[in-house]
Amino acid sequence: MAADAQKWPDSDPEVMALLAAADDRSLHAMMCDVAEHAIERVEAVYQAAGYRLLPDREAIDVKRAWLAGEADEAELEAAQRGAVWSCYWGNPIAIGAAALGATWYPGSGLALPLDEMYAEAMTWFERADEATAAVMHEAVKGVGECHYRAEWFHGDREASTQAYLEAEAREQEWQRERARLLTPR
Repeated sequence: MAADAQKWPDSDPEVMALLAAADDRSLHAMMCDVAEHAIERVEAVYQAAGYRLLPDREAIDVKRAWLAGEADEAELEAAQRGAVWSCYWGNPIAIGAAALGATWYPGSGLALPLDEMYAEAMTWFERADEATAAVMHEAVKGVGECHYRAEWFHGDREASTQAYLEAEAREQEWQRERARLLTPR
């Protein structure tokens, strides 16, 4: 795993400045975009990587409805609870975490059993820029891991690291470009 992936997007001052300066509505939309993009990026290789299921986009759809004023916080919390499985059941776990994190909203935070702390952590943030950075991080990690694992399963150990690095770099660049579209406060 590349060193930058462990700190992405914290390691990119430009991206962090864009997140800090963006309005919350843009950040909420970006969380949805990032999680959906990550799912789309791994669809072609997830079976080759040995995964059975990809995260369901329903929770992201509810978040988009919430942004449009078509869903309330109770519906969004229910979508969060429904998305917890994405972190644990056969998915690229980090992509599931990104999908769950995309459902964050102010004042949310699921209280889950001790063995579900990873999922719980994706719902507890003080600010939208923190939640967005976490979703971005998980998406990059998940896309890279899925491509790595797909190559590994095909028996090409050398190509697996290269596939990881390339997938990670492409996802970071897509996220960087998406962050440049954020609306400032």
